[in-house]
Amino acid sequence: MNHVTVSAIQIDDIEPLHAALSAVISERKFMQTLEPPPLKNISDFVRLNIEQQHAQFVAYVDNRLIGWCDIVPHTPPSQAHIGYMGMGIIQGYRGQGIGQRLLQRAIEHAFSRGLTRLELEVFANNHAAIAMYQKLGFEIEGRKRFGRKIDQNYLDILLMARYHPSII
Repeated sequence: MNHVTVSAIQIDDIEPLHAALSAVISERKFMQTLEPPPLKNISDFVRLNIEQQHAQFVAYVDNRLIGWCDIVPHTPPSQAHIGYMGMGIIQGYRGQGIGQRLLQRAIEHAFSRGLTRLELEVFANNHAAIAMYQKLGFEIEGRKRFGRKIDQNYLDILLMARYHPSII
């Protein structure tokens, strides 16, 4: 495997992030959305995360952004302790531990910023991701039966969470 660099996201990463996100979305397997968001939406999201010091990390191989992970707090004041996680790795780089490195960095950062509960949703047939999440301390809390429908096929969505040790 080539050398992988994991770092906090920067403004210069916006367009490469949009390209990587678009590539993963185009597979129609791992993301809820089926259309990439406009570049402006990604730009606004990244700029806010940088400004607010939220957990958002990217992975590069040979100057190519190949993955990302972010954990962003919920906005209602009563849920400001909860971070929602999103991540992706482009095809050809999965199964090499890159996602785990990204998620570990994001978890550490999110907990250091005061979040105490981290949440994610994952499709029930994404066994590799579920195993990684469980390895990093996430537990399955629930299931949205028939939560996704694409091409006349239904798929369950698992709800997973991890908690800061101070609240357990």
